[in-house]
Amino acid sequence: EGAKRRYTKACERYLQHGWKSISQELQLTLRNGVNVLLAHLPPKTKDGQKYDQRYTECRLEDNGSIVLHGHLHGRYKKFNNLIDVGIDAWNMKLVSEDMLLELLNNKESFVKSSLTEWYKNRVDERTNMKGS
Repeated sequence: EGAKRRYTKACERYLQHGWKSISQELQLTLRNGVNVLLAHLPPKTKDGQKYDQRYTECRLEDNGSIVLHGHLHGRYKKFNNLIDVGIDAWNMKLVSEDMLLELLNNKESFVKSSLTEWYKNRVDERTNMKGS
């Protein structure tokens, strides 16, 4: 509940400073006709929990849509229907639509980022668990 409260307060501040709208999710169509969902947080998925267990109360349910998300800071580039578009996963570069289309055409269910191995070997100080 604390995360939702912080999110609501942040939204109020952005709107007070001139933002027209704030969305938890936004759907768009890529030039190849594929619909994707944009969201800061990846959706709740059973397998995805091994990558991040924070803020589950703020996450969307996984309905199988292709989701372009951030938040995970490069634990992977692609994981099933999830694509991390945060710059951490892409060597500090913005992800172009061409790069997204190439990744969507890649039949592998998991595509590593340059940080995937680092995350596997680090110990999370909060949980004292390796690879979280």
